[in-house]
Amino acid sequence: MLSSVLNSERAVEVNILIMRAFVHLRKMIVSHDELAQKLSELEKHLKDHDDQIKAIFEAIQQLVAPPEKKKRKIGFEVREGRAAYQVQIMETYCKQEEARDGTLNLITHVQVEPAHESDANALIPAFESTKERDLSPEEVLADSLYGSDENCQEAEQLGVDLVAPTMGSKKESSISLSDFEVTEKGTIVSCPQGHKPMRTKKKKIRHTVAFDSQQCINCPNQNSCPVKPGKKHHYLRYTDKEMRLSKRRAYEQTDEFKDRYRWRSGSEATVSEYDRRTGVKHLRVRGFKAVRFCATLKAIGVNIFRATAVRKAVNDDKAALGRGLSGQMHAIYFIKEHLQRAWSQLRKFFVLFIRNYERMAITAV
Repeated sequence: MLSSVLNSERAVEVNILIMRAFVHLRKMIVSHDELAQKLSELEKHLKDHDDQIKAIFEAIQQLVAPPEKKKRKIGFEVREGRAAYQVQIMETYCKQEEARDGTLNLITHVQVEPAHESDANALIPAFESTKERDLSPEEVLADSLYGSDENCQEAEQLGVDLVAPTMGSKKESSISLSDFEVTEKGTIVSCPQGHKPMRTKKKKIRHTVAFDSQQCINCPNQNSCPVKPGKKHHYLRYTDKEMRLSKRRAYEQTDEFKDRYRWRSGSEATVSEYDRRTGVKHLRVRGFKAVRFCATLKAIGVNIFRATAVRKAVNDDKAALGRGLSGQMHAIYFIKEHLQRAWSQLRKFFVLFIRNYERMAITAV
């Protein structure tokens, strides 16, 4: 550079200024890189918060925006979080499929109760109510919630045969009390392998049966058997309730129970009809008394619908039978008329024949 070659004072000052300019320029370049790096880091940092910032802005816009005016609906609407009441119903049914169209099945019991009440507590009051009105049933098909052991015992005392599955299920690989040979009094006579107990003991409602430990140890069903080892023997302990439930579970596997219980599905159709025809699940009243009154009237309405349908079916059958009889009578009259005509012609022929025969006899004499 020329300023470095010259030795004048001005040339020295210019050279110093040039160096300072280069130094300053270098500082600017270095600071610019740091600024660019900081900007890139800031950009990456803000990029992660874009979604959060966007959500914040949307929330602010929703708060600032005025609420939409809802249109008023025509009619009456009951706004309740959930049903406050439930309706228990009981109806008759017909086992003969051929006579179902001409058989009148009616709702015989309607009971409204709070929704938190258990179904198990509604069965016995229904039996007592129908008994007071001389409508007590002989057999009742109910859901498993109604078929508790206590309800079965009380129903038996009231003379009602309660058919309902038990709660829970039997393990397929395990042996239950129903697999043991039991007397009518509930005393076990032998185990599934045919071994007789050494002694039996009953204390109030609990039974204790002792088996020979040597036989139980060598038994192939030892792991699945309810008989457990004790101090002196192997013991089986059970209550009367457990024995009754075990017998019911065994009975549920039979074809007889399945054939009897298959009519239970008709109650679901009744509940659907009850709501579809009357709208009982969407009442426009409040309060226990009002709901009970409406539910009862709607059940009466269902009975009227059913009675009308059965009457129409019976009248249609009678009309069809009458049409069939009229056709048969018409055929009988038609055949009778032709027979009378044929008989009259035969009668005339016989009369002429007899007269001619008499004349021939007189002439011969």
